[in-house]
Amino acid sequence: GSGRAGNIRFRTPLLLIQNGSQVTAATSSPNLQGSGGDIRIEADAVNLSGNDTAVSVSTDGPAAAGSITLTPFTQDGNLELVTGDDGPQFSASTAAGSSARGGDILIQNAEIVFLRNTDQVTSSNGSGDAGNIVVENVDVLLMRQGSLIQAGASANGDGGSIDIDVGLVLTVVGEDNDILADTTSGTGGDIRISTERIIGFREVETFSDNLRENGFNDISARSERGVDGEVIIDNFAIDPNQGLTELPTDVIDPTNQIARGCNLENSAVAESPSGDFIITGRGGQIPSPQDVNGTDIVFDDLGPSNAGGLETNVEGLENQTVGGPETNVEGPENQTAGGPETNVGEPVQTQISSIDDGSSRKPIGDAQGAIVTPSGDIFLVAEGNWQMPLSCRSLR
Repeated sequence: GSGRAGNIRFRTPLLLIQNGSQVTAATSSPNLQGSGGDIRIEADAVNLSGNDTAVSVSTDGPAAAGSITLTPFTQDGNLELVTGDDGPQFSASTAAGSSARGGDILIQNAEIVFLRNTDQVTSSNGSGDAGNIVVENVDVLLMRQGSLIQAGASANGDGGSIDIDVGLVLTVVGEDNDILADTTSGTGGDIRISTERIIGFREVETFSDNLRENGFNDISARSERGVDGEVIIDNFAIDPNQGLTELPTDVIDPTNQIARGCNLENSAVAESPSGDFIITGRGGQIPSPQDVNGTDIVFDDLGPSNAGGLETNVEGLENQTVGGPETNVEGPENQTAGGPETNVGEPVQTQISSIDDGSSRKPIGDAQGAIVTPSGDIFLVAEGNWQMPLSCRSLR
């Protein structure tokens, strides 16, 4: 007739179609208005088994075929499509001699879509174009055990497009799971995959008619005699190298950044002024008037005092007088019972020797080693066999 075919809807957690059973919405209308009906399946698992078992929409005239829509039974649940053998499939096709466009297959609104040994095929065997396959609003698409997503044309029509918009596209190496939009004479269809990551597939650069059963997971949009289609993969995964700063490859030699001291045996260096090594205890910060003085306060060494140029003899006590009276401490035989002998009115006798002003001291040199005493104290020493650097030899 000239009217449009009706629709078929399944809503069940588990749908079993087996033993050659078929769910079909087809049209043979000679009028363009007599398009085929649609099939909608809402199930968490669909199991097809047995030869000639199929879920299909088709046309053999000028009117367009209908579409197949697959969604989970529960909202945003999982959808598992399983085929027991190689015969059954989900298909939207046009018959030989038909000029109509083939139907579409839509897989939507699932957290995980699991295809196991399942064919999702839109095909054109006439002059019309093959239908499209769309996978959208899906987190993970998992293809296993020889599953196929194909939008191809075997006659003069063009291949259909395949649009996959999921978070992760995943398969297992060596299982012959393919995504194809190939044709014989027409233009190959386009394959667009938008995902954060795609794992396990390879893109085939040339046409091949034996991509099935070759043991590889192929993606191809090639045409045998026509124009090839395009394979566009948009990978939205975060690049771990994004935002990183490339560090220089030239490593600085620390030995060139450290000043080396000189050997004290070099007389020219030994006579040079020695440097200072000061431990402040405060990281170099000057204490403020508000700070409380502690045991780690370091006072500057002002050097030896000259005591006004006086010389003091500290070699013996026999000639010293304290506070004026002379006291004799040579022995008890010179002492009187009333107390020590005192000369009153005589001038104070004082012998003063010179104090070391540091001119005879050896200059302080760089530490060449360390000594640890049994008590645990550590002393830095200037002794050691250290090869003199070139800068020190230049000072001779």
